[in-house]
Amino acid sequence: MLDFVQIPFGTIALSAAAMMTPHLSHAQDNNPTPDISALEQSCEAGTLKSCLELGVAYYHGNGVQENDEKALQHFLHACETGYPLACAEVGHMYEKGYGTAQDFVAAAKYQGLGCDAGATWSCVNAGYWLMIGKVVEKDSAKAARYFAQGCKGEDATSCYYFATLNESGDGITQDYSIAANNYQLACDLRETRGCAALGALTEQGLGVPQDVDKSYLLYSYACDKGNIQSCAQLGDLVASGKAWVQDVELAHKLYLESCDNRSMASAVNSSAEACFKAGQNLERGKFIEAYPRKAIRLYDQACNLGLAPACTRAGILTSEGHANSFGSVDQEVVANYFEKGCGLGDQEACALREN
Repeated sequence: MLDFVQIPFGTIALSAAAMMTPHLSHAQDNNPTPDISALEQSCEAGTLKSCLELGVAYYHGNGVQENDEKALQHFLHACETGYPLACAEVGHMYEKGYGTAQDFVAAAKYQGLGCDAGATWSCVNAGYWLMIGKVVEKDSAKAARYFAQGCKGEDATSCYYFATLNESGDGITQDYSIAANNYQLACDLRETRGCAALGALTEQGLGVPQDVDKSYLLYSYACDKGNIQSCAQLGDLVASGKAWVQDVELAHKLYLESCDNRSMASAVNSSAEACFKAGQNLERGKFIEAYPRKAIRLYDQACNLGLAPACTRAGILTSEGHANSFGSVDQEVVANYFEKGCGLGDQEACALREN
């Protein structure tokens, strides 16, 4: 990973942070061995917090043999008879398939109940299901409410997702300044996607004063911490010369960095663009030696990630005999590139396919 200047982080002081409820089944890993008999009696007598603690004991095998089924039984009892904080634990069990069949619909339901009760660690998942609309019916407005609650509890990912909705206006009023503020909160909590997104708003002057030098620092920090989207963004910035430096060779290295780390699902689109831009550099040979065979490999990666123009360029270079050192052409491979490019919406590929 390339080394860059790192930015200082502000101190976050959220009034609701003191209300944050930790994930009990994780937070109590190192607790002293509980008195199981006393917890059982207390739970049976109606002290629902004891039922929750009993579930935690069974979850970890702390003072009793580990048993996910019994853990879930106690969590469910506490949740459904008046102790909604336990619902977050129920959601966790359904999400992971611990003690029951994996059930994302049930997970979403119980994580939402837990979030509403103040278990802010469960808010991010409750919101995510509603935001993507694949497990439960899409409800971005409700998702935003959950993310806001999670962000108040200093959950970095909640802050990030809340900011994306602020920026897009999906389900709530679009407000770039609020988006920038929430990206900053996420960034301060070490969520590098928040840093990268704040860098993009700062570069464009959306919701915050335009400051490309600050964008450079934000992209640099996030890239150095492994966020490949920001590596590509930093490459664009240094290639343009808008910030402190203009360095096309450094930009090329950044594109390769982003392309080579394309496994992160959150940055697939950025990675495809980075592979494509690195391929263009190697095809054109403007500031580095032209290397069309390697350009084909990069275009192929971008094509496989769904970038239509990359399929087209890979097909064209392959048809020109650049795919191997012998200059031979595999027409079937060429046709496949054009077919895929056309299927992804590139009209040039469609025209070439017909030829």
